[in-house]
Amino acid sequence: MKKVKGMTRTMLAAAAVLLLGFAVSTSAVAQDTTSTAPQEMPATGGTGVDQLIGAIQDTEAQSTALGEITDLTVDRIQLVSVQDILTSQEEANAVNEVLTANGEKVMALQSALGANPVIQEALGENVSTQDVLAVNVLDDGSVIVFHQ
Repeated sequence: MKKVKGMTRTMLAAAAVLLLGFAVSTSAVAQDTTSTAPQEMPATGGTGVDQLIGAIQDTEAQSTALGEITDLTVDRIQLVSVQDILTSQEEANAVNEVLTANGEKVMALQSALGANPVIQEALGENVSTQDVLAVNVLDDGSVIVFHQ
């Protein structure tokens, strides 16, 4: 019987270790699940600094998408002054950095905009194509024009 009692104790100890290990791993998994769950981010709209920077970085694709719109009208173009969306010197520095890195692409975009009569009409007399820093063509075919 001693042998059975010894084996029983060993098995109970092993079972306790397994249960303890399972409890620890379940607890760790539960913690990992909650800590890596995506958090809801506040909506920033389509005209924030992040959208501006993204549009500048994506200038070639945005320019191509703009050229492919065949039914663009002035009422589907939104003008956004960059000064109205910058809230800090850090944001201004970030925009300047991206503009410097993409300067040639932005100049090519400005040239293309000069040949687009609908964009010219939307810009009016107060904004020149040389003031445009980026465009963002949205899924619905409307266009945001970011300017100085």
